[in-house]
Amino acid sequence: MEHNFGSCRSPKPLVTTTRPNQLSNPWFPNLWGESKVSKLFSLFSFPLSEAAECLRETLLVWRQAQDKGIGSPKDVAATLHSLGNVYRGLVDATSAQRCFSAALQIREALLGAAHPHTARTRHCLALVGCSLGTPGEALEELNLAMDGLLQNLGSKHPWTLQARLDANTLMSSRPGSAGSQNSMGI
Repeated sequence: MEHNFGSCRSPKPLVTTTRPNQLSNPWFPNLWGESKVSKLFSLFSFPLSEAAECLRETLLVWRQAQDKGIGSPKDVAATLHSLGNVYRGLVDATSAQRCFSAALQIREALLGAAHPHTARTRHCLALVGCSLGTPGEALEELNLAMDGLLQNLGSKHPWTLQARLDANTLMSSRPGSAGSQNSMGI
């Protein structure tokens, strides 16, 4: 089956995986587990590399729109965040880090550090940091993300719960840090 998404076409099915976002790293061996996302991935019929290309093309369109005085930096940040997630799926942590860092910079400037979208981008950046071998910095970022999520969404919101779970997973998997607590008391 072929879908036409602008210039993004593919007759090939998506590479099959049960955990499309799982990064191969020692800190989060099975962070994502089975999720709604993994079940939805089978609905897409183009590979992640083509999704990345579509999002890169979208960024060019946003840049052209901004050059003409139209468009929104919030849309650019959302596209960069999405592209970061695609790169995570492709296990390209360096590219994911660049995308999430740029999205975080925009979101912090426009929305503030505690906004849920900013916190979510910070959370994703922290996960990528783990795969790049910076678990200490990643834990700091996760704590900042949890602060913003707790403040704005509360302790029972799924984003807050996921950030807490990821911080607990990181803390329990770090050598020499068993039993330690972060600033959130977890």
